[in-house]
Amino acid sequence: MENIRIERGGNKTMGTVGNTQKLTRGNIWFLIFSALLIFPMFGPPVWAESSSPIALEELLGRPVRLETSGGGNFQGTLLSVTEDRVELIESDGQIIQISREAIEKYQELETSKRNKAFFQDSASNRLIFMPTAFAMEQGEFHVCDQEGLVITSSYGLSKNISLWGGISPLGAVLSGRFILSITESFAVTSGSFAGIEWVGVTGAPVSGMLMPYLISSWGEPNSNFTAGAAVAFSFSTASGFDTLGFLTALAGKIVLTATTALVTENWIIWAERDNQWDPIPGYAFFGLVFRIAGSRFSWDIGAILPMEISREEISGLGGGGEPFIPLPWISVTYRIR
Repeated sequence: MENIRIERGGNKTMGTVGNTQKLTRGNIWFLIFSALLIFPMFGPPVWAESSSPIALEELLGRPVRLETSGGGNFQGTLLSVTEDRVELIESDGQIIQISREAIEKYQELETSKRNKAFFQDSASNRLIFMPTAFAMEQGEFHVCDQEGLVITSSYGLSKNISLWGGISPLGAVLSGRFILSITESFAVTSGSFAGIEWVGVTGAPVSGMLMPYLISSWGEPNSNFTAGAAVAFSFSTASGFDTLGFLTALAGKIVLTATTALVTENWIIWAERDNQWDPIPGYAFFGLVFRIAGSRFSWDIGAILPMEISREEISGLGGGGEPFIPLPWISVTYRIR
């Protein structure tokens, strides 16, 4: 017997680096954990009106996505439309009834994607650490817990501006970014963050970091290729203001099923050697996670492989022939609004 649930417009329940390299061991860990704070800051994609003025009744038998005034987000095959209600069949066969007057937005999903068209991700605008360049909705708010050590929250101030803050045992950071949607499938975002650490990683009584960045994304929030670059500056009472390094990142995401995706993110970091910039990068980080996605909760389970690079060898973090040790990674994102 089919399970029927009625919704009234509410939410759906359901080796070491020596003195010859300027980026010291303490600084690289401060850089990594500061980046862990800055990059998870942006959440799910912009919810758009249907691009065509087609009536809801004309979409019978087709996959659709509906948004209600109470913030509910529903998707499935449109079963029936009456004056007072709409019925959807979800991908698992469950029938949902929604009050028609509560429906604010709707759109037809791409039938060519089959079950992948039903994919929803509360962390769709974030890869592993870094965001894509796509925007948040105005008023969108969510939190993310990574490894139980880093807690962040973000807020969509407008379709072009997002604010974010985070805290961890190492310190706290604040950030903001500006988003420019050039086309439906290409966006650019630029911003910066300022962080301060309080556990003495750098050995100074007061120290922190600034990291301006630029990110571009091609595709859509749920399936994209993203590239970014950033420059990291440090400041402290001991050494003043200095340049830590230059970062580039290549990342992407591909949807596997209606509820899963693969996400990859790869960093390359340059630093000074022998008091001069070297074209050979000093560090690299390669990440791959399996994402279990939903409209409210999304989980990441995977690993990050850190490497240290010198003119003589490539080894695990620490140099000097250290073994390559993948670091397990788990995080959860919850969309509040």
